[in-house]
Amino acid sequence: MSAVRIQQEIRILHLSYDQAALALNALAELDVLDAQNGWMLNRPRLLETAEFRAGVRIGLDHALAQMRTSELRFLAALPAGLPLAVQQALQREAGDLRATLVGLLAQAEQQMLLAAPFWDDTTIADLGDILERRLKGGIQVDLLRRFASPQMGSEHGFALITRRLRVYPGCRAFTWNEVLPEDRFGTQTFHFKCIITDYGKQAYLGTANFTSASLRSRMELGVLLTGEDVRTLSRIVAQVLTVAHPWRGEEE
Repeated sequence: MSAVRIQQEIRILHLSYDQAALALNALAELDVLDAQNGWMLNRPRLLETAEFRAGVRIGLDHALAQMRTSELRFLAALPAGLPLAVQQALQREAGDLRATLVGLLAQAEQQMLLAAPFWDDTTIADLGDILERRLKGGIQVDLLRRFASPQMGSEHGFALITRRLRVYPGCRAFTWNEVLPEDRFGTQTFHFKCIITDYGKQAYLGTANFTSASLRSRMELGVLLTGEDVRTLSRIVAQVLTVAHPWRGEEE
């Protein structure tokens, strides 16, 4: 089997070169291919090892089936007044974003982190009672927002919810908005929105702030993540918290 023939087979089977190298080396160890003689095929040895190779294939397929893979589910918050056909089509493709977020908070067993630049008073009505019950039950709750004046309606909600919740030892609040003159907008901050539960068990990542506009009257999209993708997201956001500042309520 020539190098050109091997390259052709790799392209046909859509293998990576690493995958092809592993397969070739394994066949060489079985003496099915002679690596010292231009990867010549040993047909008798190919037939002799057929049962063994089939068993290896079954074992690999089983192992792959048992591996935990990441799953992604689309979520949407829909504005009022959409044509019924459009609304129904979107609902077939995506789960309800607001209901999913509430479900995440209710299902957490150890910890949850909520991060969004903007919060408002309606968020307190939607999420405050749930978060307080979870804190009473011993769940760790971390909150992250930008720093801004409490006179801004979209930021007053964060002051309200943290004032209410930080009486519980399990609640921590953070802000991240550094003055940075060399940045074209003058600050170093964040724009992502997410909820992560149990240090990487499930997560929401998307466009919706924790405001009534985002959750009730605007088209927002997001994804519900499980598996390794959540753990990766959890590690990323954990690094963000190392540069954020504990919120001490000076703006109250």
